[in-house]
Amino acid sequence: MLVRLLSIGILSAATAVMALAPAKLTPYTEKDKPHSYDLQVKVDMQGQEVLYTAHLRETVTAKKADGSFSQKNEIVESYINMGGYDESQGTELATSHHGKNGLPTKVENEEPTVFHMRFMRLWAMSYPEGDVEVGSRWEVRYDHDADLGTPATKLSYEIVGKESVDGYECYKIKYEAHESESTQTAGGNGFHWIDIKSGLRVKSQGEMTNAPVQDQVFDMKYTSTLRKSKS
Repeated sequence: MLVRLLSIGILSAATAVMALAPAKLTPYTEKDKPHSYDLQVKVDMQGQEVLYTAHLRETVTAKKADGSFSQKNEIVESYINMGGYDESQGTELATSHHGKNGLPTKVENEEPTVFHMRFMRLWAMSYPEGDVEVGSRWEVRYDHDADLGTPATKLSYEIVGKESVDGYECYKIKYEAHESESTQTAGGNGFHWIDIKSGLRVKSQGEMTNAPVQDQVFDMKYTSTLRKSKS
């Protein structure tokens, strides 16, 4: 169950895009052109470190006139390591739906729950209406949703500079996510590196505290890196 929920949350996390500054940010929505990532997640399970690794593939499948889009998310292969032994977790497929700002609005998988949406928000990428450049800041606030069961959440972003990552010239974007009105408040923070020319998310790195996984919470750290010239 832990691996399944991690997979859903990670697969459905929003994709990122940015153009030359100052310019407007818009989510990556180029159809039928997949891009892949190598993912590593370290989970603290009561003092024991569990390592989850996966090859992820994302493909935008549809885009609406209002800017919202749908995306196919695949786990091509995945493994979990406990006590020094790798165990294959197989493959998985999910479809996520995103608003025009790139944030996930719905995920279709075997057992989507309130925990999936909470998990996704801890490292999601969102985009403002206006133009941005280095130094720009913006935030998004979710109100408590009684129907969905999600707590109020605040997401904050700041473009802190430019960096070269694996040959890509990127904006480095700092993010923070904080829940409120929850018995076990979750949070997340880290960075997204966005290729200025192509708009692809080249790398993401961060950590989560009290990340919700069914009726349990875990602290975890993750790194997601774009696979160069791989499918």
